[in-house]
Amino acid sequence: MKKNLLTEEEVKKELGITDFRAISKEKIVHFVSLMPKIDKELAVKAIE
Repeated sequence: MKKNLLTEEEVKKELGITDFRAISKEKIVHFVSLMPKIDKELAVKAIE
């Protein structure tokens, strides 16, 4: 993936999930590795 992920839907699509509440441990690791590419406000919202 080359571009930054700007929307919640783009991040969920990249992780292969439909809802952040259903995220698995390995998806969390993937999410953390994507953090530099994710909009700051979206990353905070997803963590909450």
